[in-house]
Amino acid sequence: MPLFPRLKHRVRLPELMDDPSLGECWHHEALRGLSRLNRLTRVARLIWPPLAELSRRLGRPPRVLDVATGAGDIPRALLQIARRHGGALELSGCDISPRAIEFAQRQAEAAGARINFFQCDVLNDELPGSYDAVICTLFLHHLSDSDAGELM
Repeated sequence: MPLFPRLKHRVRLPELMDDPSLGECWHHEALRGLSRLNRLTRVARLIWPPLAELSRRLGRPPRVLDVATGAGDIPRALLQIARRHGGALELSGCDISPRAIEFAQRQAEAAGARINFFQCDVLNDELPGSYDAVICTLFLHHLSDSDAGELM
């Protein structure tokens, strides 16, 4: 008998923070919660080494896009890590939610982080510009297998 028999098939359920009628205060609290999760799991520290190597190979700061950026905490953390290591990144973040973009922009400004945030529905809109690397955390589980494959 398999240890986790229910994990054979994905079950996608809507998340509270994706509800457009959710109040702004609750949405911001959900974004803060995701930021805490990202900080605890040290996601940015895992993403940094390949970006540093890319920067070395390019001979310039790579242009990096964070898809479904939410609170923008991953780009902010990457910028801090890059500064500590004497590196640089050109960071952008996009999200379908105008609330998330507004929140991310305020957080970046408060941290003195130059990050370009913009609203984008990555399943239906063209990404503006070109990027050397595209990162995406805590988002693909929202998509069907076919949408996730198409996005990748």
